[in-house]
Amino acid sequence: MIKQKLNIFDFVTIVIGLAIFAFAMNKSIFASFTHDEAFSYNNIVGGRFMDIVSYKFTTANNHMLNSILMKWTEYIFGNSEWSLRLPNTLGHILYLFFSFKLLKRLNVSFLILPFFVLLNANPYLLDFFSLARGYGLSIGLLMSSLYFFYCYIDKHEIRNYKYALLFMTLSVFSSFVIIYVFIGLILSYNIMLFLKDGSQLFKLKTLWKLNQYSFISIGITLLVLFEPIRKLTKAKQLYFGGETSFVHDTLGFLIGSLLHYGNYPNSVNNYVFYSFVTLIIIAFLIVVFNVLKKRKSATVSFIIVLSVLLFTVFATTTFNHYLLGSKYIIQRTALFLYPVIVLCLIFGLVYFYQTKKGKYISILLSFSLAFLFIQHTVKCFNSYSYFDWDADCNSKNVMEALALEHQTKDKATMGAHPFFAPTANYYKAKYKLDWLSPVSRAGIDTTKHYDYIFGQLQDIENFKHYKNNIIIAFEKNNNYLYKRRK
Repeated sequence: MIKQKLNIFDFVTIVIGLAIFAFAMNKSIFASFTHDEAFSYNNIVGGRFMDIVSYKFTTANNHMLNSILMKWTEYIFGNSEWSLRLPNTLGHILYLFFSFKLLKRLNVSFLILPFFVLLNANPYLLDFFSLARGYGLSIGLLMSSLYFFYCYIDKHEIRNYKYALLFMTLSVFSSFVIIYVFIGLILSYNIMLFLKDGSQLFKLKTLWKLNQYSFISIGITLLVLFEPIRKLTKAKQLYFGGETSFVHDTLGFLIGSLLHYGNYPNSVNNYVFYSFVTLIIIAFLIVVFNVLKKRKSATVSFIIVLSVLLFTVFATTTFNHYLLGSKYIIQRTALFLYPVIVLCLIFGLVYFYQTKKGKYISILLSFSLAFLFIQHTVKCFNSYSYFDWDADCNSKNVMEALALEHQTKDKATMGAHPFFAPTANYYKAKYKLDWLSPVSRAGIDTTKHYDYIFGQLQDIENFKHYKNNIIIAFEKNNNYLYKRRK
């Protein structure tokens, strides 16, 4: 429970949080299902529990914990967009709740308002709290873990570290790339022990005793992840990522995703990118300065933790790239870094707020950044499409138009662009279009005679019997549904 009394700034923050949640919840209900969501539903969610956790259908689209929860929510609430996206809606609740709880523990009064905005006013992040993918759920669990780890640093109660491990392990099961932060968390725990009394870590018996919960978590995680990762590697499913560097690919694409739909000039994109890099460097310098001065506080200790987490992600992904040939994490796979980096900024601002010379600069910077983040989020407000799957924003409308057009029970076939096929098959199941044959993901075969074609404008050029018989068209996103003339 939150021990501190709520003040007017807390209430305003809670109202903002509810507004953000309402926006994401509304999008999860009404926005069209997308390619990756539909692919997961069509190929994974219908399988047995052991089929999901053993990766019987080997695809990186299987975000294990999210797939299991999708199966359960469909069983309880039926097949709908909002029910299948419910696990990530719950992840959003975790993220909002524990980010507020973490900021409340800092006792910074009115600064809780801009800090909360900085953590939550990210259009790209909000997208994944309204999608049936594992990323939003994993980030909600990650924030829960970071909250309990801060509680451990502040109060030195081992139960908080156990909770931090539990939530971090669940986060890994939702998105395997969180394993990098999981490693960093255990490393941070041991660094905290070393800074407190380094000599105890050199005794094997004491090291085991202090890390027994760490080793249990590691064992469970390795046991669950070994077979899926082996299968994914063998099937060459780990293909999504960058090839250049951590800074260029991971941080660069993360910033590009944050600024999506903004249509900003390159100068703005570069400014934000270098600001993030500078922020990480400043956090590292704060750590070095305070370690050398032997200053101890929960704020400084947590900056150390966040710096260790970032360095661990950098080191492990770079190591994997050069020695194992793995790709650098980018865009949605790197989205978990956003709250970690922003927390670096927040705790850095708290650090300067607690000094005489830095107090007013910290206040000014906090509110200025919050204003810019709000302005950007409002500018990018979008309740119907997703940045990574923008082409699918009309798929629901297309399939509804198909259902209205085909009023008989006569069997029919439909050719579809490969990108639209999974979503078409999802809505075939949702709307119980039993008369429609399964839609092939192989694309539109020019030698076949389909009753309908769902594709882009260029897909219809070779089909004279369809070209002028449009059922519904969305020119902006190049989505068309055609019917074959009798």
